[in-house]
Amino acid sequence: TQDSRRVYRDDTLCSRFQLDVGGSVYESGRKDLYFEYALLELYRRLPPAYRLKCCFTCQYSDYSPYGSDDFGTMLCYSNHKESYLKVSSKADYFQYLEGLSCCLRQETDLCCDFEPRVKCSGYRGFLT
Repeated sequence: TQDSRRVYRDDTLCSRFQLDVGGSVYESGRKDLYFEYALLELYRRLPPAYRLKCCFTCQYSDYSPYGSDDFGTMLCYSNHKESYLKVSSKADYFQYLEGLSCCLRQETDLCCDFEPRVKCSGYRGFLT
């Protein structure tokens, strides 16, 4: 429940959130209906030899600061890289990115502009 009401009106339950890589299974400790939280937990459990390569882990993507759904759309600013690299808070997001064009992508999408999220924290922070 959230604010005394169910987020999902049905009986949706997340019983497993895992990734199978070469016969090894890595499972998120969070059985969460919010994809972001479960994916972040899974990302942290991967051994250093593996890193997720998708919009969720990209340097130039963020969720909307206005909120998003449980399986959310990422805002891709790969066409405004210099502006995005100035962002390290919600206030910075509005100062440097508000009004700039962006692409909408799913968290698990991957494009040719992917770069690991290591240069700046963006609005949602680093993934460590």
